[in-house]
Amino acid sequence: MAINFIFHNKNHVRLAAEAIVWLQARGHEIHLFDLELLNIYQGAKEEAIKYSLPPVDAITTMGQYIKKGDLIVVCNDWDKTEYLNILAWLRRFGTLLVGMVEGCLWNQANRYRRCDYVLSFSPSTKTDFKKRRFLKKTFVVGSPVIESSLQQTKDHAARKNFVLVNYTIPSDDFPRKVDETWLNRVIEACEKLSLPFIVSKHPTKPVPQGVEISTQDFSTLIPQASVLITPSSTVVFEALAHGIPVVLYKSSDQPLQEFSQPKGAYEIIDHYLDLPPAILRAVASRASFKVQAMDFVREQISIDPDEPAWMRTGKALEEIAQNLSGMEVLNRGRLDFFPVWNFQHNTGLYEEDALVCKPGRDEKGHCLFGLNYVIRKNGYYRVTLEMTVDEFYTPGVVCTLDVYENALEKRILAMQEIQCDRAGGKREEDCLLQFAAEMGFRIEVRLFWHGSGKVTVRGIYLEEIPAPNSGRLL
Repeated sequence: MAINFIFHNKNHVRLAAEAIVWLQARGHEIHLFDLELLNIYQGAKEEAIKYSLPPVDAITTMGQYIKKGDLIVVCNDWDKTEYLNILAWLRRFGTLLVGMVEGCLWNQANRYRRCDYVLSFSPSTKTDFKKRRFLKKTFVVGSPVIESSLQQTKDHAARKNFVLVNYTIPSDDFPRKVDETWLNRVIEACEKLSLPFIVSKHPTKPVPQGVEISTQDFSTLIPQASVLITPSSTVVFEALAHGIPVVLYKSSDQPLQEFSQPKGAYEIIDHYLDLPPAILRAVASRASFKVQAMDFVREQISIDPDEPAWMRTGKALEEIAQNLSGMEVLNRGRLDFFPVWNFQHNTGLYEEDALVCKPGRDEKGHCLFGLNYVIRKNGYYRVTLEMTVDEFYTPGVVCTLDVYENALEKRILAMQEIQCDRAGGKREEDCLLQFAAEMGFRIEVRLFWHGSGKVTVRGIYLEEIPAPNSGRLL
């Protein structure tokens, strides 16, 4: 079997590069792909060359290399519809997805829902998945990028005297006007203090009008800066590891997640009028900053002095590959009796397409569909729900996907809530549920529609998967 990596950007390459070299040296077949042809291009090819990695091919060529039972490693399991369609095709073809997490926690509830295994920065990720009832095998491997930053710390006197501004608020979470207001207020604060500054934007961000954006990589700029100003972002960890003071200036009501309790490592600013004095305090703290910052970094990021993150990443992928080696992934493909439904907001009406089981309603009036399958052998199974949220008006739970051993006994084997975090238009929402089942179990898959938006269920799939090494699902 081969281990295949899909990169969105340079940072994804940096996370995986040393592990890839180690895996190759141990005889593993490796293929690398990027998303340039889908217009999600952020320099993965060039970064791979720096690490002397194998050539990075276009994702559209994957069909030439992929075999059933292969591993697909992704840092993002969300993005444009074309990319999500490719991930859905890969699952149906007979591969397993491994999510290489590039953060600790997420404001969006659907992150890494499509993945079978997860490689995480810290135990907090694992805890968060359990809270969200993500039944996944999770390996805590740390971050090669953060550990590299720890080793590259410059002497304070050698740094250049400029403020680095990280313009990175996700456009799909906040309106562009909110983004640009945040940026303009940071620039005004720096100009008021007569401090030189450099603006670095996330590659997916549009170029703001009238603002000069640096052409240098963020990873090149950050070691040279004297202070970083940023919204909630994983670059906070990178700056702290470099020993650079951070001012976390919130945008609107942006959730802080793991950055909500800095414990003296940095300052959080809510109002733009408080920004100038906070910048001055950060500049003044440079000489004594590193010790207090590292306590926060070590609490949030798993750092093992005896085994670097890239090694733990490589070993985790090798363990997954060895566990799957020689095992046939069975029963792939869409079940014949699962149709496509189109729910209409507040009515429960649907368009029927070879519907086998007529929908009923629960005690709250929600639509539900009961679908049955008799398990023919002991093993581990996965149900995949592919759906599109066409319209959503109130943040909250859209649907609940349940897997029962026997609906009459109401014993739930697995459960997942599908959430939308904000009102808006069309988006893809996929859900995976893994569970163990014994021969003779009459599995019933139920989808509860909570009536809070219009959704289209594109398909539901059942497949047998190899057992985790631990003998249980985490």
